Amino acid sequence: MSLFSCSNDLWVIPLPEVRIAAALGEVQIKGAMGAWSTSALENRDTTLAPLGGNAQLKGARCQEAELLKHLAEKREHQREVIQKAFEENNNFIKNAKEKLEQKMEANKENREALLAAMLERLQEKVHVEKILSAVRKFTKGFH
Repeated sequence: MSLFSCSNDLWVIPLPEVRIAAALGEVQIKGAMGAWSTSALENRDTTLAPLGGNAQLKGARCQEAELLKHLAEKREHQREVIQKAFEENNNFIKNAKEKLEQKMEANKENREALLAAMLERLQEKVHVEKILSAVRKFTKGFH
């Protein structure tokens, strides 16, 4: 079996004679034990002839290798885009969580300060009421 090269990166290894029955979705490889059928349709004699000529075969293999290389590059680019989006999403979530925690802490501090101020005013009011009550008792004794 010989190897045909189309580019520096990819090597295509040719198979023995291959016949494709397009209408049935079957692939027959010479020397294999029968064909593997991908449909339940009855067998028709609509096979395509093998590619003629070594140059055409090599050209077709070269085109296929270039297409596979292009698809691999496209898939790698898609992976990179998805990875970048995933990282940006994680950063966004992290920042949003930090901002939420800061706001919650600020709200807690404000609430505690408000409660402390209200408690202080209440204590002042109670203290004033006690003084007024004592003054009233004292002034009742003079009348």
